[in-house]
Amino acid sequence: MAGYIPELVQYLKDGFDVSDLTVFRYHLDKLSLDASFAIPVALIINKALTNSIKYSFQGKETRRDIDFFILQDNGLIKLELTDIGVGMNET
Repeated sequence: MAGYIPELVQYLKDGFDVSDLTVFRYHLDKLSLDASFAIPVALIINKALTNSIKYSFQGKETRRDIDFFILQDNGLIKLELTDIGVGMNET
């Protein structure tokens, strides 16, 4: 997964023509997942990253940081994607 995720991110960056202001950082433990787990994880990352690119930075012309975390701890795998986007309305 640590080799695949940067490749997936690059594909999405190219597809959305993401500006040079966008910085992607990876915090990835080296782990292998069976295809039955890897495919859903890739789909989740694809959707989350697509939403982040499309909606998190509307109107912002500053640096855009997006961080990926995949960490393994006591047999559990944690997937996290964070950005410093505009956030959601309180309504």
